[in-house]
Amino acid sequence: MLVDLAVQDAVRAMADEFKQSYDRLDVLINNAAIYKHACTVTADGLETMFATNHLGPFLFTNLLLDRLKARAPSRILTITAPSTTPLNFDDLQGEQKFHALGAFGASKMCNLLFTYELA
Repeated sequence: MLVDLAVQDAVRAMADEFKQSYDRLDVLINNAAIYKHACTVTADGLETMFATNHLGPFLFTNLLLDRLKARAPSRILTITAPSTTPLNFDDLQGEQKFHALGAFGASKMCNLLFTYELA
């Protein structure tokens, strides 16, 4: 199954398709990464790296969390990168100030924080 993680409707459609096709989920691997030198925006109006690297996997995981919990001890693996990028919660999408490497690092820091919260 393929999905464009940058498009939230596509993520929702894939989660629905998965739920219609399968009644169990033992392992979910989130492995998404895109790097853009310039700030680009998705059809949903979200900064592309943030949408693809974090929001897509975050949404997909949450949409399938009930299936994962039902199969405990299920596992969620999120492939990320080491990041020490501090998050600017007032400008997560780089609308005020965009730096490509900082935006990428922030998206990966969000992955790490989400993983900690899931654990």
